[in-house]
Amino acid sequence: MLRLSYLLKGKEMFKKFIICLPVIVSGCAVPIFGGLGEVGLSAVEDRGLEGVASDQVLRVSLNSALFDNYDFIGLNLTVYKERVLITGFVPHEQAKLQAVQIVKNTSGVRDVIDAIKIQPDDEFLEIANDTWLTTKLKTKLYMNQDIYAPNYIVHTFDSVVYIFGTASSPEELGKAMEEAHDIEGVRKVVNLIELKEKV
Repeated sequence: MLRLSYLLKGKEMFKKFIICLPVIVSGCAVPIFGGLGEVGLSAVEDRGLEGVASDQVLRVSLNSALFDNYDFIGLNLTVYKERVLITGFVPHEQAKLQAVQIVKNTSGVRDVIDAIKIQPDDEFLEIANDTWLTTKLKTKLYMNQDIYAPNYIVHTFDSVVYIFGTASSPEELGKAMEEAHDIEGVRKVVNLIELKEKV
């Protein structure tokens, strides 16, 4: 019986196929794989299983603290190495200030990036466009041979792209940023990428 790695022309192609699965199935990743897809991918992330698990625990804690309040139902949290990006819509300025304060006061949070906006009338159209921009950039990162895509998390809000991750070199960081800036429709790119420490 032929091995799958052989059919994919060698070990490197097999590895690329596995790590590209989340992009290939994009919208279906959660229903098909559940938690297993995330755990499998985290093994090749710079954070490792322990780092990913720690961020997930922190996110659960933040969700618990925030989502008892109906004003926060439109918020989304992205957690990477104890840094928390808050995006989404709230009905008024007081709710925005309160949400940020709750996150800042949560044990384990190292940094807070506040990108909350007051809710506009055309929220649905903005969400659809943001989803498209995120998918486009994720695909470009995986297709670029000089970028190790599993080490990056992309989130888009109001046409602003936020990129978390760990780059192996300044050159890789620059290439990731170039890919983001080259996408039509991106209003701004926020660089939250860290450089990997030299051992």
